[in-house]
Amino acid sequence: MPTQEEKWLEFSNHKFKLPVPYVIYADLECILEKISSCEQDPKISSTESIAKHVPCGFAYVIVGPDGAMIKPPTVFRGKNAIDQFLTNLLDEEKSILDTLRYVKPMVFSMTDEENFKSSTLCSICENPLNGDAVRDHDQLTGAYRGVSHNSCNLNFKLANYIPVVIHNLRNYDGHFLIQGIEKLAQNLKPFQFHLCNKYFASNAQFITRKGCYQYEYFDSFSKFYETQLPPQSTFFNSLTNENVSREDYEYAHQIWNIFQMRTLGNYHDLYVTVDVLLLSDIFENFRTLCQNYYKIDPCHTYTASGLAWQACLKMTKVRLKLLTDIDMHLFIEKGIRGGVAMISHRYAKANNAYLSTYDSTLPSSYIIYLDANNLYGWAMSQHLPTHDFSWTDEDVNFMDVPDDSDIGYIFEVDLEYPDELHDLHNCYPLAPEKIEEHSKKFVLLPEERLQNFVSEQLSELDEQMQSILRNKNMNDSEKATLYLQILRKYVNFPFPKEINEIMQEPQREFENSNA
Repeated sequence: MPTQEEKWLEFSNHKFKLPVPYVIYADLECILEKISSCEQDPKISSTESIAKHVPCGFAYVIVGPDGAMIKPPTVFRGKNAIDQFLTNLLDEEKSILDTLRYVKPMVFSMTDEENFKSSTLCSICENPLNGDAVRDHDQLTGAYRGVSHNSCNLNFKLANYIPVVIHNLRNYDGHFLIQGIEKLAQNLKPFQFHLCNKYFASNAQFITRKGCYQYEYFDSFSKFYETQLPPQSTFFNSLTNENVSREDYEYAHQIWNIFQMRTLGNYHDLYVTVDVLLLSDIFENFRTLCQNYYKIDPCHTYTASGLAWQACLKMTKVRLKLLTDIDMHLFIEKGIRGGVAMISHRYAKANNAYLSTYDSTLPSSYIIYLDANNLYGWAMSQHLPTHDFSWTDEDVNFMDVPDDSDIGYIFEVDLEYPDELHDLHNCYPLAPEKIEEHSKKFVLLPEERLQNFVSEQLSELDEQMQSILRNKNMNDSEKATLYLQILRKYVNFPFPKEINEIMQEPQREFENSNA
């Protein structure tokens, strides 16, 4: 548990405001060597291996501090592609880190001197200086940036790491169905393809879309020496059971002629180069958006969730008080929802009055498929507790506590599910319950089953169940006429309303810029 000195959490990664000076964007390609193997026994495995993915080439670009490529794209095609790729990256790392070791001296003008003397707030953390003032400058350009605390200045350093962005790397499944780049590229305006426009110049108009590639046709390195595009049928994808359109195939011929290709190896090289430049332009545009609105470079974080967390802390200026009471921590932890265990019924029959199979002697019934999007996002945009958690024994009528109350509550209660609701709620019971292996519900299970049992969230219609619920959940349960048997204990906390107000305007601006 956090100590009293560690209990406050707030935005402190001010170095995330500094753009990462060098970013590498890369793309890899493979040939699909056919596999001759025995047919799998369907009782053992339903997966049939039809090809082996052998890396055959790569391309990467390095984007520097000014948002431009520091050199033309590096393209490689050959049997040792992965070894060569890693060797190149290590060489690039050494060269870039050598460049970053040199800190340019500060350029300090009379205007800068006036700013230094008149400033009262730290330009980095935005808190009062209180006599602790030093000059902060850009290590790459030497430009004076403002006045800062000494500790802020020492920590406000350029990143000493080099992100390598590879499209679809985490979700690489061997299918190479990477339509994502094409869809994202369609969202950019022509002038936003800075790197593509710079590299391809007058031919840039032909490459700002993802081309088509005959993945399954490239089953050996010898195919790279062929001197013309193969027939349209070779672009067929057996995994999706689809072929390229006539329009896409003609586009491939157009690209072949415009760039005066002589072999399929040339086609591979251009394809992987276009891919990596499109990826670079798309991600650089994303970096610009984040730096404009959140003042954070996403290259400092590994995931979108990490970026969202840092942006949330920074934009709201919230101070989150971490729990230091182990009993309160365990109490709230028991109320965690998610991962409800269920067995879906895949078959349903309707007696639809609008179909020819309708039976007028039976009641009418219908089937509708419903899905709710962004459940976690919606929940995280509700009133959430931030500080001042406390046990309370005050007399509270939770039905009188509105959803937007300044004070929120977490209750531990015993609820009863009345018999008259069982049929109505049979498919989707309220208040799921976390069941442990020692629960009396599983006393009849054999010992070996209990040893491998994990906690599960179960939705049941028990006569009585114990639940940890927020006051809004309590209101919903009561409206559904679940009966409260025992109110055991509860925690209360205030809501900081200003957080929602702070977040609304930047969010609207960010969404408008992406419309």
